[in-house]
Amino acid sequence: MEFWNEFYKPESMEAEWHPLFAEALQNESKISFLVDILMFGTDEEVLDFSGMEGRR
Repeated sequence: MEFWNEFYKPESMEAEWHPLFAEALQNESKISFLVDILMFGTDEEVLDFSGMEGRR
């Protein structure tokens, strides 16, 4: 997501946003939250995460 945010950012304020740039912005807080759970969560929180998110 961070790559998309940097690589696809618009050249100017008037330029049309690339869909991957928009997706990176939309999902930034969700991804940050999920990474925090994996890095700093309790064992129970990590297990809940793995059961909740599943494989896509």
